[in-house]
Amino acid sequence: MMAASDIRVFADQEKRALKIAATFPDIIPKSLLYAVEFEIAKAYELSQVVISPSYPDALFSEQYIPDLIAQTEREGVVARGFFHSYNAILTDGKLTIEMPYIDKSLLLMEEGKTPQLIAEIVKREFGISLEVALVHSEALAENYQTVNAAEMAEWDERLRLSSLEYERMQSERGSHGSEDTAPLAPAAPTAPRKMSLFGEPEDAIIEDGICRVGLYRFDISEPEYVIGSQFEITPVPIARVDKQMRNIVIVGEVFAYKAEPNRSGDKINVTFSLTDGHSSIGVKKFSLAPEDAESLGEVVKNGAALALCGYAKHDTHRDVVDVDVTFYYTDIAKIKRVKRRDNAPQKRVELHLHTTMSNMDALIPPDVAVKMANAWGHPAVAITDHGNVQGYQDAMLAAEKLGQKVIWGMEAYFVNDTASALYGTYKGGFEDEFVVFDIETTGLSNRTCAITEIGAVLVKNGKVLDTFNTFVNPEMPIPEEITRLT
Repeated sequence: MMAASDIRVFADQEKRALKIAATFPDIIPKSLLYAVEFEIAKAYELSQVVISPSYPDALFSEQYIPDLIAQTEREGVVARGFFHSYNAILTDGKLTIEMPYIDKSLLLMEEGKTPQLIAEIVKREFGISLEVALVHSEALAENYQTVNAAEMAEWDERLRLSSLEYERMQSERGSHGSEDTAPLAPAAPTAPRKMSLFGEPEDAIIEDGICRVGLYRFDISEPEYVIGSQFEITPVPIARVDKQMRNIVIVGEVFAYKAEPNRSGDKINVTFSLTDGHSSIGVKKFSLAPEDAESLGEVVKNGAALALCGYAKHDTHRDVVDVDVTFYYTDIAKIKRVKRRDNAPQKRVELHLHTTMSNMDALIPPDVAVKMANAWGHPAVAITDHGNVQGYQDAMLAAEKLGQKVIWGMEAYFVNDTASALYGTYKGGFEDEFVVFDIETTGLSNRTCAITEIGAVLVKNGKVLDTFNTFVNPEMPIPEEITRLT
């Protein structure tokens, strides 16, 4: 990177964040600056690094507009994602940006203070006062696909929240003084999302109304369309939904359902997750009327099998792009999960089974294990948890209700309470003469650590006959922690 002058560094030790302001004689591409920020943060294990450049005013031209838009999308509360199609015109101290949007979409940009932000960036980097205007362009609109109703509803909510968020950021900036001492804006994440630990998923296979996708199977032969309109259920494996995608269908089982009031308290925001056993994805629906949220909750329950039609996109919060993608549905159909079956003519009996009462060694609750054994036609099932019988109660209640036989067991522990300090074939008693000794070391490794002190006691008939103590030169530095301990 070329030489810089007037370099100022601002650090936030608590947040492990760093901001570097510098003046450069020539334009440096934003992509290069962002790459340098990432490498510095990686090298010094910082949560964020921001390089804020300034240039001579004569360098500002229309050629810099793409970098200006990139910085706007990075800092803007609502700017990200809106500048995929635009035309910039720079004339006589005014920057006019033509966009394909109209009505609410363009209003969102205005209410989100995007023109003011663009002007602030130009002022900060070039010292130029610039008037910025966002206008609708019919020519661009002809090639733009109008967003659907679901996206528009989401943008309405983002419009309200972004205005509040922008005012909060502006007030914080004012209370902290100049731009150089303002709080650092969170940087966009750079780590890619790993969609699954199981590798690349296979395409969905549909045979005789049974859809196999991910690690699950679903019966889609008679879907019940409960929200929106009908759609063809040809699902995409959730593990492949790793970027912005439109008009896709996913199927899975619901978990982590949550319905909470929004900030104003008059609407309900619903979130839940969907899994196909191979990967999972978060689903959101904003600003539902309470009665609509209640109706949705009757359909979307934990454990329910659903097919969703809609689109996936990255979420933003305080100008940070979520590494994960979020799914937004437009239509929902209820389907059925095809559970695993035991078709063996002679059923086996599980004699060694841990439940969630075996810490860090099982995922199935005791009552679910009993219910599953019953559903598979097993004549009995054993509960053998680690050193406890806490699963008996739930298993008993489930067994009594289903008429299922349970074998009550436990994985017990053997405690060796015999003397273990003696080795070999010696058969003497405790009245014999012996030495008890202790050593202090520079650490716990018998390969890299050394002895610093030896203490010993000679004992016979339970009485101390003599003592011994000496320091030992370890011929190596003694760690501070060891010094405090010994």
